[in-house]
Amino acid sequence: METYDKMNDLPIVSVIIPVYNAEKNIAILIESLLDLDYPKELLEIIIVDNNSNDRSKEIVKKYPVKLLEEKNIQSSYAARNKGLRNSKGVILAFTDADCIVKDSWLKKGIECLQNGSGDIIIGEVEPHIDHELNIFEKYDIITSFNHSCKTWNLITKKTVFDKVGLFNEILISGGDTEWGERSKTIGLRIFHCKQAIVLHPLRKNYTSLLKKQIRVGYGAGQKSKKIKFYNLPQQIIILIWGYILWELYVGRILLKSYLKNKITFIDLLFLCPIIIIFGLETTYGKIMGKVSEK
Repeated sequence: METYDKMNDLPIVSVIIPVYNAEKNIAILIESLLDLDYPKELLEIIIVDNNSNDRSKEIVKKYPVKLLEEKNIQSSYAARNKGLRNSKGVILAFTDADCIVKDSWLKKGIECLQNGSGDIIIGEVEPHIDHELNIFEKYDIITSFNHSCKTWNLITKKTVFDKVGLFNEILISGGDTEWGERSKTIGLRIFHCKQAIVLHPLRKNYTSLLKKQIRVGYGAGQKSKKIKFYNLPQQIIILIWGYILWELYVGRILLKSYLKNKITFIDLLFLCPIIIIFGLETTYGKIMGKVSEK
């Protein structure tokens, strides 16, 4: 029988974080984890380095956390799988190396899990803002901070992975949402817990957003039908249609933000050509993902 039905009988929790060249952020995250309002003897913090070539490992070793390495596969999902395979927690919690967790994050997420709200808990992700936003940060906050199944704030029982399986470590991007799709396919419930809060930085410039769009497109391409000579016309039509749908989807988000006074009309004008470029780059990423061997 499971022994974590009540908050006065707290479970052992393993928090798993993949790290790649995170020397600028990892100390801040670890310190926020060590400040969690959760018994230290029941908390296991697992950092999995994924072939960093900066000071990430050196910094991590200064803290009372478990440091593992994933050297064989260059993938954040492979790193997460390495962490969960070597975890001792009844509950697994995931966040990213550039995040900061609120001190009540874990307890609130576990409360949602234990009260039967869902089998998988997706917490609230808020932007880390300490200045006036530029146009690229406004784009990022409008388009990225949704409540899908993402590993920057995910809490679930370890036994869920026995049912769903591990993350697809071949994927460059979107492995968490793909895992969430598999979870829903077998009937598991995903619940958005607004009280379990993680702070995430905004992408500040065009280059960082462009790289993200290509990466997201690449992951989507990896999951879809490969481009072969015999299906080339069909795949071209699918790519064009996907580009149109992407533009309509993001354009609708921007328009709703303008109507709700979250952005100005000038912002909207500046963002229109940006989404055209990002749509093309996402499509380029999809093509590269489709032709990849992995």
